[in-house]
Amino acid sequence: MTIEDLVEGLRLLIDAGATGHCLAAEHDVIYTAATNDVELTVTQAKRLFKLGFHRDKETESWAVFT
Repeated sequence: MTIEDLVEGLRLLIDAGATGHCLAAEHDVIYTAATNDVELTVTQAKRLFKLGFHRDKETESWAVFT
C-alpha cells in the first residue's frame, strides 16, 4: 500500500458519495466509507480492488490493509 494508492482509493469513494466522518483504524486496517453509502460503478469497484481495498463484511465498509 502506497500513500498514492490510499489517496486514489479515497478519492474514488468520495466521488461515489462518501462524506463526513467515515474513517476508522484498528491495528493494520483502515476502514473507510460504508459499502451501502457509496454507489460505485463496476470500473470504480475494480479499481478499488486493484488498489488493495476490500469489502469488510464485519463492519460493512470498504477497508484496506496498511
